[in-house]
Amino acid sequence: MKKSELIFDGRFGIEKENLRVNYFGELSLEKHPEVFGSRNQYITTDFSESQIEMITPVCNTVDEAYDFLENINNIVMLHLENELLWPGSNPPILPDEDVIPLAVYDDIEKEQYRKYLALKYGKKRAILSGIHFNFSFSDELLRILYEESDKIKTYEDFKDQLYLKVTKYFMKNRWLFIYLFGASPVFHESYMKQCVELSTEKKNGGCTSKGMQSLRNSVCGYRNSDFFFLDYRSYYKYKQSVSRLVDEEKIKQDSELYTAIRIKPLNNHIEYLEFRFLDINPLFATGINQDDLKLIHMFAIYFAQLEDFDYDEEQQVTAGINQDISAQSLPDASLIANSETTENIYSLGLALLNNLNSYIELETINKYSDDRVIQKSIERLKTIEKTYSSILKSSIDEKDYISFHLSQAKYFLEQARDYSFALAGFADMELSTQLLIQSAIKTGLTIDVLDREQNFIRLVNPQDHHAEYIKEATKTSLDKYSQVLVMENKLITKLVLAEHGINVPTGFSIAEKKTAIKLFKQGDLPKELVVKPNTTNFGKGITIFPYEYSEKELIEALDFAFSEDNMVLLERFQSGKEYRILIIGDEVAAVIHRRAANVVGDGMHTIEHLVERKNESVLRGKGYRTPLEYLQLGKSEIDFLAYQQLTIDSRPAKGQRIYLRENSNISTGGDSIDFTDNIHASYKDAALQAAKALDVQICGVDILIEDISKPATPNNYSIIEVNFNPAIHIHCYPYRGTKRNIGDKVIKLLFDNKEKF
Repeated sequence: MKKSELIFDGRFGIEKENLRVNYFGELSLEKHPEVFGSRNQYITTDFSESQIEMITPVCNTVDEAYDFLENINNIVMLHLENELLWPGSNPPILPDEDVIPLAVYDDIEKEQYRKYLALKYGKKRAILSGIHFNFSFSDELLRILYEESDKIKTYEDFKDQLYLKVTKYFMKNRWLFIYLFGASPVFHESYMKQCVELSTEKKNGGCTSKGMQSLRNSVCGYRNSDFFFLDYRSYYKYKQSVSRLVDEEKIKQDSELYTAIRIKPLNNHIEYLEFRFLDINPLFATGINQDDLKLIHMFAIYFAQLEDFDYDEEQQVTAGINQDISAQSLPDASLIANSETTENIYSLGLALLNNLNSYIELETINKYSDDRVIQKSIERLKTIEKTYSSILKSSIDEKDYISFHLSQAKYFLEQARDYSFALAGFADMELSTQLLIQSAIKTGLTIDVLDREQNFIRLVNPQDHHAEYIKEATKTSLDKYSQVLVMENKLITKLVLAEHGINVPTGFSIAEKKTAIKLFKQGDLPKELVVKPNTTNFGKGITIFPYEYSEKELIEALDFAFSEDNMVLLERFQSGKEYRILIIGDEVAAVIHRRAANVVGDGMHTIEHLVERKNESVLRGKGYRTPLEYLQLGKSEIDFLAYQQLTIDSRPAKGQRIYLRENSNISTGGDSIDFTDNIHASYKDAALQAAKALDVQICGVDILIEDISKPATPNNYSIIEVNFNPAIHIHCYPYRGTKRNIGDKVIKLLFDNKEKF
């Protein structure tokens, strides 16, 4: 591939810290939530037990990393109990220093290091939270760049020098990013006393100063109090300069070097860069604007092709001064351009952004709609009212510091709740698989999507490397292929269940339509009949006659069933309501009643309008990517309405429920209603007995019951099907009733008796 086609390729990751608070905006003093475990690779703690850290895996694009962060962020918000995720870098209402809890670790050295930081910097400073954006160029691009070089150095040394050069340009120009991305202009009066005293504007518990962009990147932020000169001439010299600081006891270890860009090594060479100057932005649910990450990436590409330079001590001092000016300044503030001149932020920033734009347009394939990304940055640079800090100040002024952040936290939580079934970046996969992936993130399992179209994934326990291969959420290693084949064949399923004394509908199979017609003419078919294919799921090809039917209707039903399979079952219709009992291992995980597609009249609107209105729910969609499916008004529905002497233009009375189909499948628009806690235990026992008879671990038992409040008898229920690949989303997000965490149960069953996460 050409260099221009690879230039946007890379490896990306995001780390984000957030404080947990109660609903009064006070720092939570509770322990890290147990639901995430103690060794979750995506959700852990940082400096404080009150501080959650979210870590994405290494991703191939900025969008992929951003989507994964959004998923972790939503999972955390949704699983906090009586707490909120504080949406900004600057802390909420803080207690006294000695009350703020340090993070608890099994590793004594980690705990001792945090105690050291608490004493040296203070706990209130140390819990300032931020976002770290991790980036490396793709190996393929680096190889091409190396081939274009003079090859005086080895490939590894060339790569080190390239990353050092990019680091130097970012360090020199970090003032621009702090100004553009600064989102921590106001802090609470419970923060450090000396910083409160330095502020010039105080209102309703909030403190700030004119022009403040980023407290976190200012002198009151979490950074080294002394200036440290670092040698960027080579990676070897850089490491020496860091080691010298440790030897002189100016820092305890290299992670205490709080530079805006941190160099991250692997095997004694630079592996990637960590950009640390990003505030958590309370205007965005994830705490970051996706376009800001793309701008950083574009600048990394741009800086990589510029001439190298010597980032000497004078330039490092100048860059530090410019950072302080940028963190608390107006657009017309002057920066030190060189040792002799100054220039205002707007002029210097505009020149950098224009140079970036020219290079991107000239050299690369447009992958980021860079005109929009860069133009928005220019607008923020030019007009202070468009900066994040100005927008935040205005919003806080309308309420107060605590109220604004709490309202944002609650708003983001409600958004997460409304679309909690959706998984960013996985919307093309069926919903049950998405829900299993959500549980895997919450548990800390490594996730590999092996085949998106087939919904085939691999989950790996990072502690013991135990792997499970799963298709469509419930096709797992737990069930043998022979058992799957039995469940696929409804006739054989009935035979096995009947042999074990389990109630099943009476009936038989046919391979030819004429057989059924002959029996009908002889009067040998039940007056109430179910016609269905032998091996399909999701209600495909099924026709139910709870009433006497004509030969024409029978022929249409047979044609419908034979279109799905070459063998058809004819069964006596069992009265009662249909329930799906989900079996996970040796437990009934959930029970739902699947109510056939229906609408409820309001006395005014037509059935067609009522269908449209019901389909507006965010829970409804198509293709098993939402908890419920859209209601349809096709031939089957119109015919069923006609049987009820209704049309799509009929206007049902207020409260009148109109059914659109006879079969109750969710796939045809049915409603899922949770009855897990309401059904008589004897029916759960019958379902477990059916699963045991078939020797399966995961299955959906479909059972017709006349009255779920009364015990099971030989005559009041019948198991009509056992499904080997039951959808779990219908239990996780029922139309009505309690949500069940089925993904968690599947993972527990798969990884049970394995090392805890």
